[in-house]
Amino acid sequence: MASSMLPVVSEKGVTVRLYRDEDYDEMLPIWQRGFLEMWPHTWTLIGTQYNVRVAAVGLAIVALLYSWLGLVKLALAAFAWLLVLVTPLGLWVGGKLFWLSILVQSRISMSNIKRDWMKPGLSCYWIAEHDGKVVGCIGVKAGHTLQAERLSLSPEAVARQAEFNRYEASVWRLSVHENARRLGIGHLLMKQAERWALEQGRPHVSFITGNVESQRFYVRIGYQVESVERARLALFGLEAPPHWSTSIRAWFKERALQMRLNVRKSIMVKHLDGGTDQSTSSSS
Repeated sequence: MASSMLPVVSEKGVTVRLYRDEDYDEMLPIWQRGFLEMWPHTWTLIGTQYNVRVAAVGLAIVALLYSWLGLVKLALAAFAWLLVLVTPLGLWVGGKLFWLSILVQSRISMSNIKRDWMKPGLSCYWIAEHDGKVVGCIGVKAGHTLQAERLSLSPEAVARQAEFNRYEASVWRLSVHENARRLGIGHLLMKQAERWALEQGRPHVSFITGNVESQRFYVRIGYQVESVERARLALFGLEAPPHWSTSIRAWFKERALQMRLNVRKSIMVKHLDGGTDQSTSSSS
């Protein structure tokens, strides 16, 4: 049996083991609450984004112009949206909508863990247990964390993306119960995911986070913001920025990528082997 399949017990009595079906009812609320904790950070980001505010104000102005033509309801709806965006009411409304998105995600990707997250050589899912209770979870998949968002711009780009992803793994769904966060559970779960990645010959582990406090934790355990070049390889199969004439969609994705890397710093990576970046060198 591969070493990552064996349970790991920490000095504080935390056991990390493979997921079992009977863990679901305890695990799911932990993941849901962990996901919900991202909302205040997301709200702050929305409130500080210049383009979002401009879009909201523009919507209100356009709606006002239409209202002079008799479309009062449209104007009221636009101003209500603007009010929501810039007041505490928006935090509450947005939080409710965010929670709804979590419930949808639960149905889409968390309803059958063994089917969706435990495919030999492609994915794995672990549970952290303390005093007989589930206190955390983590999933890991083959491929860079941006793989699901990739665009196929040409056959050559597809080949480069495939070669790049041969050496990549990505972490998902890391969550720890709020009453068990001083036991080193997050670090133990990340080490387990990293060990699986190395066993699969994937020495680069990436993930996306929207939580500022979590980013500090990941930096402490050796993660850094992903490089633009590697992110472009994952998304486009290119090291240079895509030109708008190549693909308008890719051009807009490039703009969003710059925001995620340079402002949010939300895409992070760790090179476990400490050596040459094989994925970049092999695809260049």
